Amino acid sequence: MAIINSASELLHLSEGDILRDFGKFVFPKLVYKFPQFITPYKHPKDFLKSVHGMVHVEVRKLYEAAQTPQFVYHEPSEKELIIEYHSPRKICQFFEGLIEGAAEYFRSPITFQQKQCVHSGAQFCEYFLTFV
Repeated sequence: MAIINSASELLHLSEGDILRDFGKFVFPKLVYKFPQFITPYKHPKDFLKSVHGMVHVEVRKLYEAAQTPQFVYHEPSEKELIIEYHSPRKICQFFEGLIEGAAEYFRSPITFQQKQCVHSGAQFCEYFLTFV
């Protein structure tokens, strides 16, 4: 976070903007470094639904000290996904950038709206995603 804070001051951007841009930037690097977690999926919704139950489990095997967020999923329809983002690190903007990176990687637009946020006093962040 010290790097994010310094970048924010240098670039005159909010820390949230820096985190979001970094998440979007890092997604293709994650695909390159860990293709086995991403390439089996043909659609971003399927990939995103796998993150908590498969990707984060494997990340913790590789990096024992990793502090991965907890996700809870709700699927109101085929084209919609609600993700609860639970993380003591509270870097939900990074998660938003990863969503944008996934949309670009899969070439499948995603619109999302944050319904609640820990930075506004909520216990967890909640995102409502729509897949076009």
